[in-house]
Amino acid sequence: LGHGPFSHSFEKIFNTDHEAYTQAIITGDTEVNAVLRKVSPEFPREVAEVINKTHHNKLVISMISSQIDADRMDYLQRDAYFTG
Repeated sequence: LGHGPFSHSFEKIFNTDHEAYTQAIITGDTEVNAVLRKVSPEFPREVAEVINKTHHNKLVISMISSQIDADRMDYLQRDAYFTG
């Protein structure tokens, strides 16, 4: 569901993967899963497929994982605002 500062560096050091944790939260017996299932019973699986880059709609994948994706646009705007 996201990652904190330096997370990619820490993932290499501690051999973890924030995307794997996110998939476990989305597909496991969690409150997040319950909310997603309110959209449809298949929605948690579809969200996990997008994160895993196995979803059938490649455009949806590119919106969250590409050279110009939502994550980059978000942090660029936020960093620019907070750093002046």
